[in-house]
Amino acid sequence: YRFPKLGPFDEFKLRAAYCETGNEPLYNQKYTSLLGVTNSGQNGVTINGTLADPTLHPEREKEIEGGVDFGLFSSRVAVSLTGYQKNNSDLILQQSLAPSTGFTTRIFNGGEIRNRGFEASLSGDVLRSGSFTWNSHLTYSMNRGRVMSLPDGVPAFRPPNSFGFAYGGGYIEVGKSPSQARGIVDSAGVGVLRQIGDFQPKFNMGWSNEFSVGRFKLYGLFDWRNGGSVVDISQNVYDELGTAPDSAASAARVETFHSGLGSVYLQDGSFLKLREVTLSYTLPSSLVSSMFGGRVSGVRAEISGRNLATWTKYPGLDPEVSNFGNQNINRGQDLAPYPPTRSYFFSFDVEF
Repeated sequence: YRFPKLGPFDEFKLRAAYCETGNEPLYNQKYTSLLGVTNSGQNGVTINGTLADPTLHPEREKEIEGGVDFGLFSSRVAVSLTGYQKNNSDLILQQSLAPSTGFTTRIFNGGEIRNRGFEASLSGDVLRSGSFTWNSHLTYSMNRGRVMSLPDGVPAFRPPNSFGFAYGGGYIEVGKSPSQARGIVDSAGVGVLRQIGDFQPKFNMGWSNEFSVGRFKLYGLFDWRNGGSVVDISQNVYDELGTAPDSAASAARVETFHSGLGSVYLQDGSFLKLREVTLSYTLPSSLVSSMFGGRVSGVRAEISGRNLATWTKYPGLDPEVSNFGNQNINRGQDLAPYPPTRSYFFSFDVEF
């Protein structure tokens, strides 16, 4: 609902939304399929290792969000605030079975996860002077997850794609974050298993700026991630092989790791990145007309670079890595993955 010209606001907008969606299970999760095999030279079929469930039904996601947007100072400043809650129920889960059952995995529905978060943005024209303009945009986001319930008879468990609690691994437990990292902590000479981190960051922020001078434009984006654990198994490999540059610290880490009294390879993955820089130049219309005989309305030359610089205390190549993709559960597993690339682009944009 919009309120134009409300007090000091050029526009004040209230908004709310509700959404409910479903995530269909895969075909082979509902019906047990057959696999081709050869036995003593004879072709045949066998049941695969997944125990399917014909009653399997879609996951349900219910989301409600509310927010406010407003503009100030003749719309030179714009602010947006959003809060949301997502509840995922009837999750499609995988359970490992005993080999004696004849199957390895069971697919079934159950459990609920809740996510609550907040997003904010601030943008504005910082400066306008003749042919020079400066536009800036600041964003902030945070999310907190919580396991609300698990299916009857299912205790807390370690999800797949984890290198274990000795390093710091995921653990699905009612009342806790689904992205928590549990590890071994030295408690009076006794190894105690408890939460020691979270693979999800505390918050993310982005700050972009665009400067225009005549036909030139310069754009830059900084990306800041605060918190977020990373399991640095690459460092463990260097330590075990004796090839780490800090030999004394390496020996101390190995000793602690093998004593079973400390998860020393769970690192803080905070970083600040210069995510992108772009410089562009728009050719004069007279030059474009003479070059293309009036068949083209505009030409812009552009050069840009991405992932140009990273500032972090993380000892590995890059804290923004994971052997198992960008999933929230058990992401941040660093075992020699290929780090994000630094890339450069040059382009011509032609408008007809």
